[in-house]
Amino acid sequence: MSLPPFRFLAVFCVLVFACQGCTTSPSGRWRFLESGTDTLRLGISVDEIRKVYGSATGYEGGGHGFSYAYKDEGGRGCLILDIQDKGVETLILRETRRAPPASKSVILREGDLRTSRGLSLGDPPGKVERILGKPHEARYEGNKLTYAYHASVEECSQVGCCYDGFYEFEDGRLVEISLHDGC
Repeated sequence: MSLPPFRFLAVFCVLVFACQGCTTSPSGRWRFLESGTDTLRLGISVDEIRKVYGSATGYEGGGHGFSYAYKDEGGRGCLILDIQDKGVETLILRETRRAPPASKSVILREGDLRTSRGLSLGDPPGKVERILGKPHEARYEGNKLTYAYHASVEECSQVGCCYDGFYEFEDGRLVEISLHDGC
């Protein structure tokens, strides 16, 4: 069964607009997608990381592969990069007091301490919601609150496989940001 030309065109237009619905604009459905920090992106290669911060001791304990951890010498935070075959699959910003013991001390660039949407450690939950929208999940545990955002490549073409963004707060302050895009 074939569709008459005008129906085919209508179906085609609906599909095109549905695929274009994966906008990350400030008012779009997918506005919560973060690509990394201002200066480091999910998917960046290990070689590119080494150009910026030098080699770090890789350690088991991250996501699927191994991790590099960099702690800011000024105490502003730490950056943990979980590495898979192609590059960074998970990027984590944490308060310095929560840095892994194997962290290499470096001077982190200002842009590495702020997400692509402008969120930084210390921000309140209200700012996260204003920028990213209402979380898909909000979990409370004592003085801790975690916001979770999720998307899959089937829902949004800008996602590599499965996107997860976690924003952890203690006493109303953002203390950890975890951005993951991988399988």
